Amino acid sequence: MSPRLELIAIIISLIMLFGIVDLVRRGKLKEEYSFLWLLTGFTLFVLVVKFDLLVKLTRAIGVVTPANTLFFFGLL
Repeated sequence: MSPRLELIAIIISLIMLFGIVDLVRRGKLKEEYSFLWLLTGFTLFVLVVKFDLLVKLTRAIGVVTPANTLFFFGLL
């Protein structure tokens, strides 16, 4: 992944994590759902930072590019 795309993905995943925490703090997101959202955000962040793990996962599920894997799991 290019450094620019990696930086954008890190920024988006951090914004998502902070957004989830803010929604829980303001009471807009129930605590029972917050765990799943935080887990998803944290997983995306780890996959962006640990690019080797993302490449292995991409090959395992048969996707063409690692960026598509990130978008797929982000949509899930």
